[in-house]
Amino acid sequence: MSSAFPNIPRTVPKSQLGLLICVVLTSMANSCIMGYDSMMMNSLYSLPQFSGVFTLNSTTVGLYNASMWMGNILSCLVMQPCADKLGRRPTLVVSACICLIGVVLQSASQNIAMFIVSRIVLGFGVEVAGSAAPLLVGEISPTKYRGLMLGIYFTFFQAGSLVASGVTYGTQHIQSTWAWRVPSILQIVPSLISVIMLIFVPESPRFMVSRGKIDYARDTLKVANNIDNAEAELLIVEIEKAIALEANVSPWTSLFKTKPNIHRVLIVISLALMLELGGSSVVSYYLTFLLEQAGITSTKTILQINIIMSSWTFFWAVVGASCFDFTGRKLQSFVCMCGMIISFFVLGGFVKTYSGSDNTSGQYATVFWMGLFSAFYNFAFTPMNCLYPTEIFPYKTRASGTTVFKFFNCGFGLLASFVLSFGMDNLNWKFYILNAGYDILFLPCIYFLWVETSKCNLEDIAIKFGDLSVDFIESPHSESDVETEEVPGMVSEKN
Repeated sequence: MSSAFPNIPRTVPKSQLGLLICVVLTSMANSCIMGYDSMMMNSLYSLPQFSGVFTLNSTTVGLYNASMWMGNILSCLVMQPCADKLGRRPTLVVSACICLIGVVLQSASQNIAMFIVSRIVLGFGVEVAGSAAPLLVGEISPTKYRGLMLGIYFTFFQAGSLVASGVTYGTQHIQSTWAWRVPSILQIVPSLISVIMLIFVPESPRFMVSRGKIDYARDTLKVANNIDNAEAELLIVEIEKAIALEANVSPWTSLFKTKPNIHRVLIVISLALMLELGGSSVVSYYLTFLLEQAGITSTKTILQINIIMSSWTFFWAVVGASCFDFTGRKLQSFVCMCGMIISFFVLGGFVKTYSGSDNTSGQYATVFWMGLFSAFYNFAFTPMNCLYPTEIFPYKTRASGTTVFKFFNCGFGLLASFVLSFGMDNLNWKFYILNAGYDILFLPCIYFLWVETSKCNLEDIAIKFGDLSVDFIESPHSESDVETEEVPGMVSEKN
């Protein structure tokens, strides 16, 4: 069987199912890294062994979380050059090495300064991987599976959260700093798994064509799409034509030259706002403080709730990713935003009523509303994180467009990490009412600005954004003719 595909590494599976499983496992590992960190920090705040070493107040907690986002933002400087120059796979290896350095520094931290620096380094490595991995997944995946595979990519953020909550629950009884150092050390495991899985995953066929390695790209397309040599050759020809067409197009300036691309940029900025300032950071980084506001202060109980919440959010994220092709991106996001708004309004009322109370039923009713908010958020916005930015941009601007999304996503995350700790501390229950109030502004944004992309190939998406006219797409051209007459930055769906 391997003799039929002599130009790709022998370790790469030669069946479509085997290859796609390896691609999904690689993406899962990368997504788990981010989820593990968020829940690990959330859980460490409840451990006396951690708070005894590092001072915990509104300022320091905000800084601990913000330092990760600082590294994320700095990584935007190298995302596009690394992905487009080094390739998707080498970029993931480099990011894993950076993560290793960050984990070593974090686990060995002796003071606040060392801990913050370690998290900046870790954030840099994590986000470099978070930009390259979706590109690799999207460019290898066949069209009919691309939506699901990209949608499910970020859902394993919640799987990482689940693992972190379980690990910290198990180490809580260690009567030394190893109670928090062990979870920190284990943070490198997803990166190691990702590097190991890359042995079984080929480089992006589009990237290999751009480097003149046609035979490698052809064999990759044959396996990934389960097609014969003739069909793969047609795809190669289309990719080569697209590369020639894009040769003089800048991946950056073209983002802001046309109305369709400006529209895309506005969409990813709005998505970044919803992801980071819509309320999700309360669960990701500040659930411990919310529970304390609700009157739940037992370390054991808080860690148990963390495990339950991680399982709950992971379930809804996976279900949500599976539903997008049936419900549509806009409808599912709009309905879930409505649910998030209602949940936060009610949550604010419950926090006001039962904060400092001994009413156990009231305390757990408060947790229920937080859980309901999380279900709505994860059903739509967790899988949208990597799905929507990757599919709305043409290939030439996909890496740069994703970088723009990551920059604003990290910037808003940095803002939230500072604002939330002070807001929750000073506003208490009013914080949730305020958050729900400005979430209402996201509804017209989804309805009027966003573009529905489900069940659409890239040509159809181009029509919706205004890149191509309906008359042109419906004209009796062959696929190759359409390919060569597309506007700069647009390529065939099969790329």
